[in-house]
Amino acid sequence: MNPVLAQWLRVIVMLLAIQAGLLYNNKRLDDFKDLLRGEVGKSKAELQTQIANVKTELQTEIASVRIEVAGLRTELQTEIASVKTEVATSKAELRTEMANLKTELRTEMASLKTEVATSKAELRAELAKSTAETQTDVLRSEQRILQAIAEMKAELKTDIQSLDRRVQRLEAPLLRTS
Repeated sequence: MNPVLAQWLRVIVMLLAIQAGLLYNNKRLDDFKDLLRGEVGKSKAELQTQIANVKTELQTEIASVRIEVAGLRTELQTEIASVKTEVATSKAELRTEMANLKTELRTEMASLKTEVATSKAELRAELAKSTAETQTDVLRSEQRILQAIAEMKAELKTDIQSLDRRVQRLEAPLLRTS
């Protein structure tokens, strides 16, 4: 046998074996597909039944939830209406209270203004009295100071006159000798 043919013979045998294996596998895959189609058909029918059951259950639950939501909506609306009336009542009460507080504050401000005016008048009177007393005290102090100055002046004059006499007495013998 030819060596080239011997090499290719092995490859050809392997290729034929692979092809036979592929054909056998292909036949088995076809059998498996047929089996799966039957199972898928059964499962599909079961799933459709389950889906229909779940769908009816969900529709029932949705209907009950809608009824609950409608009830809750009604409750909320009544509660909102009651809160609105409470808020309106509270607003009216607050406005009334604010009006009362404003009048009280205005009254207090008026009385405080009167008190301030009275206090100002009293302070002005006290200030005028204090100023007059201070001026009187200043005049008395000035008179005492002037009187003390006059007394000191008289004493100084007397002292100067007595010193002048002494100086003349002391100078007289000196003048005679010169």
